Amino acid sequence: MKAVLFDLDGTLLDLDVDRFMGHYIEALSQEFAPLVPPMRFQPALMAATTAMITNDGSMTNEERFWRVFQEKTGVGREALLPVTERFYRDVYPRLAFVARPVAIAPQLVSEVKAAGMIVVLATNAIFPKVAILERMRWGELDPNLFDLITCYETMHAAKPNPLFYREILERLGVAPCDAVMVGNDPELDVRAAKEAGLSAYLVDDVTPASQIERKFSANTSLTSSHKPLGPDGQGPLAGVLSFIGKGASRSGA
Repeated sequence: MKAVLFDLDGTLLDLDVDRFMGHYIEALSQEFAPLVPPMRFQPALMAATTAMITNDGSMTNEERFWRVFQEKTGVGREALLPVTERFYRDVYPRLAFVARPVAIAPQLVSEVKAAGMIVVLATNAIFPKVAILERMRWGELDPNLFDLITCYETMHAAKPNPLFYREILERLGVAPCDAVMVGNDPELDVRAAKEAGLSAYLVDDVTPASQIERKFSANTSLTSSHKPLGPDGQGPLAGVLSFIGKGASRSGA
């Protein structure tokens, strides 16, 4: 095993994504209200997010988001960017109350890194990097330990598209058979990763998978197989090193 990909929300960070998204969308709507009324803002945000999740790789998720968001709101990106920057600088950090660090997570990442493996924060690339770094701060995770942090500025696909995982491994120069995805979602973190040829370890002791993300992915047909694709390993986050040490066998394939 040469590379370990970690999900963030619900895996390395104790975050109820459904609860978080409610507060996030409400706060974002209020910030944008002077330019885009909330009744128009929220449908535009959902449409632009769906566009990122169904991105075909022809442009970055950031480019895809803003193309759709501008179409739906009728407001140019140049007018919206200052508001976006202010939101992530001043308002977004206040949402930390919905999250808690996972005690073992920083140590686990350090141990995987010390073992000589490539470490990736493979969080869904539908947020700007500033937002992801902030959530890493909530989880007391050191960004310097990660060889790659996925974000919407640089990625051309999002979970549950297997292209998301293929793009990560192409950047790292790692074959799928030499990588494992660690996450809490059976569809976004397990099925999609295995479609791309990775092994997968399902974390079952942090936070349940998000229903909001599941609803987004349910409206897409991004995987090539309809057969069940279970994890190669399952258990607590603390069991990841043991799983890797056993060779991450593909018994769940």
